[in-house]
Parts: sequence; C-alpha cells; structure tokens
Amino acid sequence: MGFYDEALTVSRSVAERANLASLFLYDPDTLTEWRSADEKVRRRKYSAVQVRLRLEQGGWGVPTDQERYSKLSGYGAHPGHSPQHFIPHGPPVAGGFYSEIGLLISLNEIGRSVILYAGICIGSMALPKDVSQRLSGLAMEAAHHLGNADLEGMDEYWEENITE
Repeated sequence: MGFYDEALTVSRSVAERANLASLFLYDPDTLTEWRSADEKVRRRKYSAVQVRLRLEQGGWGVPTDQERYSKLSGYGAHPGHSPQHFIPHGPPVAGGFYSEIGLLISLNEIGRSVILYAGICIGSMALPKDVSQRLSGLAMEAAHHLGNADLEGMDEYWEENITE
C-alpha cells in the first residue's frame, strides 16, 4: 500500500529481537536476568544500543549492526530522512504511494530481519548440533544475499535500475 517507512519500522523491531535473541544464545545468563527484570532494568540494560554493545564487547556476531540499525531508524521510526523517501527524482510524499524501490527495499529489509531472527532461534532448538549449526549458517547466508535493493545500496540501485 506504499507505507514503506512503516514497513521499515517493523523490520527494525524484528532486527532488535534478532540481536536480543543472539545475546541470549551467546550469554544464557542474560536470558535469566532479562526474564526476572522489571521494565526499568530491561530498558536500561537491554535497550537496542546496550544489547549491540554487549554483543560487540563479547566478541560475538551482531546480526544487525549500528549502521543498518541507524538506517532502519532514520527511514522508519525517527525523522532522519524525508517521509516516504522512496520516489526517485520526485518530492517526498505523505501517506501511501507506490514506489518500486520502496517496495523492494521494504521486502528485502523485512526478509533479512526475519531470516536472521529465524536463524538465531534455530540455534536454541533441540536439534542435533550439526543440524542446528547448518540451518543457522544457511539462514545467515540467505540474509546476506537477499537482494541488492536495500537501505545500504539504495542510491546505487536507483542509478542502475530506476529510470525517470
């Protein structure tokens, strides 16, 4: 329906959950602490920034790094860019307005976040370790090869694929 900023906000929320699930897998004590914490402690110790910093400090992989998270926030959740910025060579618009690049970016970013989350959650399933690791690895690989229309390559994609 052309609400790409809102779709990116959903992607950002799933990406936050993927980072949090990743922290729980790398450091199981954090899950126990998170479950027993009140809202104030959760907001302070388990905010998106704190989770990312803890993953970085632990030397663990960060599914959604600071740069991508910032872009998801800037286009979707916070006023970092003009609204519905996905109309090549045109003014930004309010509300729903179809845009090929907006649709592709939204689908790829949501797909990436969901695949990463699923891949991380596979690691906590009661599967044989080799199966779990293989499925997680496949999910991570799929997320990184999902499509070339994403927030990181949006300008290049416009230049190569979208004409006026």
